[in-house]
Amino acid sequence: MKNKWIWALVGLLILSFVVIGLTSKKSTGTSVDNADLSQFPITNFDSFLGNRNAKVIVVEYGDFQCPACKIYSALLKQTVEAYKGEVAVVFRHYPLVEIHNRAVISAKAVEAAGMQGKFFEMVDSIYEHQEEWTKSSDPEKLFSLYASVLKLDITKFEADMKLQVVEEKIAGQRLQAKKMNLSGTPSLFLNGKLIQLPQNGAEFQQIIEAELKNVSNPS
Repeated sequence: MKNKWIWALVGLLILSFVVIGLTSKKSTGTSVDNADLSQFPITNFDSFLGNRNAKVIVVEYGDFQCPACKIYSALLKQTVEAYKGEVAVVFRHYPLVEIHNRAVISAKAVEAAGMQGKFFEMVDSIYEHQEEWTKSSDPEKLFSLYASVLKLDITKFEADMKLQVVEEKIAGQRLQAKKMNLSGTPSLFLNGKLIQLPQNGAEFQQIIEAELKNVSNPS
């Protein structure tokens, strides 16, 4: 049942709005009435969780040091599982470097894992241990530990974290978010259009099902 996992997350999502107030970068933001991804369409270089040909694709601009992103990541993952084949998630980097000193290095760790086919597995590890590496004096050592648990080639992983192409991808996606004047993290686009963050799992379910109905029966 789709409802089962949604209601389990309701309390967490309510809590997340307290967290968002503490972690999201404040700015004038972009109106959800006109913000879309027409400038930055999905490509084969994007990192997908779920079916690339899904009817509904959620694009998240996120920051791994953001506690709210951690909470919404769980919701997005559960959504992909509940609507198997119908909903997919794309993650794009928006490190809030002004307030998060470990946002970029954690993004590099995820990209390096992605080069060995474990992008979203590393996302899960990074969020699971968010408090640990955020407070550590040597977060890269911890990232290598998480990579070893995922059975990655550690030598390659550590080398890939330092690649210019990785740095450029993260910087490029951050620039996309800046050009769209996104007000903070997470920022979610549903089939290319920016949406208000759902306040609970039931609300997100309604948004997803309305979009599935819309794409199945366009007016």
